[in-house]
Amino acid sequence: AKYLGAFRDRGEAHPVVAAFWRAVEDFDADERARVLQFATGAARVPPAGFKALVGDDGGCCDFTLAPLPRSLGPWPRAHTCF
Repeated sequence: AKYLGAFRDRGEAHPVVAAFWRAVEDFDADERARVLQFATGAARVPPAGFKALVGDDGGCCDFTLAPLPRSLGPWPRAHTCF
C-alpha cells in the first residue's frame, strides 16, 4: 500500500492506518470484497495481487490511503478512476 499526506511519514504506524488494516483483517471474505469494490471498482484482487491493480489508463496503480480535510466531512471516499 501507498500512504499520502499525514499518513506518509508513519505509514502503517499511523493510528488511522493501523485501525483501517485491523478492521480489514477482522472482516470476512464478503466484507473484504466490499471494501475492495468501494476502493477500486473491482470486487476481486487481480491474479497477480495488489501490485497488479490497473487504472483506467492501463498502468499499474498502488492501493493508496490518504487523509482528507475535515471540512469535507467524516465520510469515507474512494477514487476508482486512477
